[in-house]
Amino acid sequence: MSQNGDLWPDLELPEIRTPHSILREQASYLARRTGGILEGRVEKHLWGPGFDKQMLHLQFVLVAPVLDGYQYTLFTLVHDPVVSYPVWEDGPDGAQLENEDELRKHLAEVFRSPQTTKVIQSLVAQSREPS
Repeated sequence: MSQNGDLWPDLELPEIRTPHSILREQASYLARRTGGILEGRVEKHLWGPGFDKQMLHLQFVLVAPVLDGYQYTLFTLVHDPVVSYPVWEDGPDGAQLENEDELRKHLAEVFRSPQTTKVIQSLVAQSREPS
């Protein structure tokens, strides 16, 4: 124990990639891949019936600035605000992801799915149309 009044132990602070930081990184890749036609946004909300039951909700939103800022929520992830994993995809068939590797694998599946591709292609086509 320190003699200066500091009662904290030596804290080991490992480098943890949170779901929020991974989603923000992927949002920036989307903007680059579409030449800025679409943007990705990650919205963070603390929600629940009471303090001890609240969960952190992370919405991954596609934004088309040219279409008056039209927004399409691609998916929502949920996790305890105190720990980053496990994380769940919100919805009836939501996956439970135990760690960063599982989250990245799941995100790759979502981003490469035919439904996601169709939405992105449609938003880009509409954004390119003359006004």
